Amino acid sequence: LGKDDTALAQRVRSALGPLKELGTSSTVAVHRDRINALIESVVANGGSGPQPSLADVAALSASDTASIDAALAFAERLALAHLPSLALAFSQILWTRLAVPRAIDQIIETALDYERFDSIPVMPEQDDRSIQRQTYFGIRVALSQLDTASAAAILEQMSKHPAVAGSTDPALTVAKAELALLSDQPVTYGDYEAIDAIATSTWRYASRVRDELRIESAPQNAAIAIDNYLTSFGNDVHVWAQAGYHPEVRAELLALVSREVRYCSFDPEAWRALAVFLEDGSDVEIELQQRSAAQLAAALA
Repeated sequence: LGKDDTALAQRVRSALGPLKELGTSSTVAVHRDRINALIESVVANGGSGPQPSLADVAALSASDTASIDAALAFAERLALAHLPSLALAFSQILWTRLAVPRAIDQIIETALDYERFDSIPVMPEQDDRSIQRQTYFGIRVALSQLDTASAAAILEQMSKHPAVAGSTDPALTVAKAELALLSDQPVTYGDYEAIDAIATSTWRYASRVRDELRIESAPQNAAIAIDNYLTSFGNDVHVWAQAGYHPEVRAELLALVSREVRYCSFDPEAWRALAVFLEDGSDVEIELQQRSAAQLAAALA
């Protein structure tokens, strides 16, 4: 916003004021073109709008299950549309105000997908489901940093609890599969089929791990797997990195990543994907990292 936007800035402050009690962060940048949509999502519309607003969701009661389901479905669509801050806001209200169990699952999934780890609420509970959530969260955070040793240690320690040791929880199953993959354990087509049976059309992480397994078991199809993933979920450096281990398909992958950089230059993940194919320490790689850091610093300023 600039000096000529005083009225709009005041409108934003007034509309977002009620969210202060939820612990909003002033460091999350909202693009100018999305400000009106953001305000509309906050201000109550009395159920007359096509989508729920944050104010509508904050006014729900635990008995209004249909509206809760609609709000969670909307939050899931927002996450798939790469609007994690807004998706988290809907889920956080439902968890903070109504303690909806599916809301905390959605918060965890969105925060992990977009590495917004500070958005996870404290999970001190020791019931079986909470233990599974904590294990899943710990493994995925470690794997996001490619720290397979820590992920394996977390799984070993938490597996002493029967809720984890004998669990068939789909999220834990997928996380274990990624841990095995990143630990260079042999991958078979059967592993791919097992995760494919779990993955849904809207489950970003399970679909990502499925396609990583597919790439590893059939690297000749890496370009097809990535293109299919991009169509459903957009760029994700983890899928690109898995394909980058196979030099025999490098030409096809470079054609794809150049397309993404050209037509999705606004997407940081496209540039992170390009970095997978650059030589570490090269002039281009260093400049790309510097530009990314500068843009991030500007966004958080």
